[in-house]
Amino acid sequence: MGDPSNLLVYDLKGSETNRLEKKKKGVLLDTNFRIDRNSEPIPILKENYRYNDRAFQIDCKFLNKQNVIDYSLLLIIDQKQKKLRMGIIDYLRFYTWDKETEHYLKYLLKGGMVPTIVNPGDYKKRFINAILKYFIPV
Repeated sequence: MGDPSNLLVYDLKGSETNRLEKKKKGVLLDTNFRIDRNSEPIPILKENYRYNDRAFQIDCKFLNKQNVIDYSLLLIIDQKQKKLRMGIIDYLRFYTWDKETEHYLKYLLKGGMVPTIVNPGDYKKRFINAILKYFIPV
């Protein structure tokens, strides 16, 4: 891609809890994306939208079957060239007994609010629902 000063880099998980980079330097997060875009999705060609949707569905289905959580969409926007690059990345963690215990403890401590750590099926749903809202087919 082009000049690094023209790039916006986002790590998107589909959650807004603790997902704001206040310094706005380096890799930005979900809340930064929503603020930067005024909650407007990025328009992409319909065939590219369908292709991305299918790829996200297949990849997330695989990760769900592997009992994996905590993945992200790395989205790189070249503002000058008007190009996007994206892919599923991050530290892939297995949803094991310790993560399940952490989920329930946070649920109890937060008075019934849904914690950010969720089971693989819920993680997949949250991730896909959010990511597909970040784009709109045109």
